[in-house]
Amino acid sequence: MRLRSCLAVFGLVIAALCGSASAAELVPQERRTWSFPSGVVISNEFSGARLNGVEPGNSPLAFRLTIDREGPKVINNSGWYAFDLRSESPVLVELTLVYPWGDHRSAPRLSLDAGLTWSKHAEPVIRSEDGKEASFTLEIGPRAVRIAGGEQITLPQMEAWSDAFATRPDIEKFSFGQSVAGRSLHALRSTATRDPDTASTLIVLTYQHPPEHTGGLGFRLFMERLWGDTPLAKAFRERHHILAVPVANPDGLYEGHWRNNLGDIDLNRDWVDFSQPETRALRDLFAAAPRPLLLLDFHSTGKDVFYTFPDDATGPPHGFTKTWIETLQNLYPDRPLPREISHNVSVPTGRQWATSALGITAITWEFSYSSERTWITQLANSGADALMRHFVP
Repeated sequence: MRLRSCLAVFGLVIAALCGSASAAELVPQERRTWSFPSGVVISNEFSGARLNGVEPGNSPLAFRLTIDREGPKVINNSGWYAFDLRSESPVLVELTLVYPWGDHRSAPRLSLDAGLTWSKHAEPVIRSEDGKEASFTLEIGPRAVRIAGGEQITLPQMEAWSDAFATRPDIEKFSFGQSVAGRSLHALRSTATRDPDTASTLIVLTYQHPPEHTGGLGFRLFMERLWGDTPLAKAFRERHHILAVPVANPDGLYEGHWRNNLGDIDLNRDWVDFSQPETRALRDLFAAAPRPLLLLDFHSTGKDVFYTFPDDATGPPHGFTKTWIETLQNLYPDRPLPREISHNVSVPTGRQWATSALGITAITWEFSYSSERTWITQLANSGADALMRHFVP
């Protein structure tokens, strides 16, 4: 058994011994490579892959690929898939994605450099009437092509991004806990405030939900703007701490989960029970932050939207949410940027916990799954600038 598989299984055993029945029920996908007489090779042996099985189709170059959720407690149809495909010689293959649970939602994106750059698949996707199958053709050759349900950011890529930031003299990377499988939970914090004993803390996190990569990209661009070299960014960092968690669910991100962690728990529904080591570590980290100012939680969904509580139901900074979102909408009048105040009001999300336990304003910032990088860059940069201007005199 490979080391990464051993790590996941070991984590499940430990969780089971600690009394987590849901963790004992969850079996990670098998990591393997499928080879066929036609010379076609299909693999899920990389971070963030989601491919549960491969069977021959009705011709030597047709294949049926099973795409399934990670466990029985997944109730959101996120439909994530990612796998590598190559052939000894150039051929045209027909792929059919088969969904035992949920249905096909995301058009395929392609990468020829192991996920560094992506393009849309130009050929049509034929979706069955019930959405349980989706078929398309693709030309492949000796060079592996990665096929995924979106522009993917892998766990190693996020770790490398964090490590690059941590080389700066005013940023510290540190571990604050472990996941179910024993992966380290990391955070980044700024150390540039002129008066650290009185400065307040902006709290930012992402990847509670593994396949929400537009939210992960928005988080990265937002943080790069906050930690940039503009006069505004420098002034903000001199006045405020920044505490950022780039990957709240590393096991789920590595395993290509649709929603949950290796305990088969939606972490963003666990902020009352705190049944998982990830949410307990996040709670303790945020509760210890000096003078919390605001919490932003980056996600992805079917549209660009901000989930908030009503203004009279949140703590300080009073008036920030309304002013901030209106500023962004005025900047982009042709792109709807709705604010929804009734979404998951009574659900134990991180946003709900921060509002009740820390007494601060908390916002879930959702980027559309279909958003292009140019738009995500514009919105994330503008959001960071508008936020910093609000808190810099």
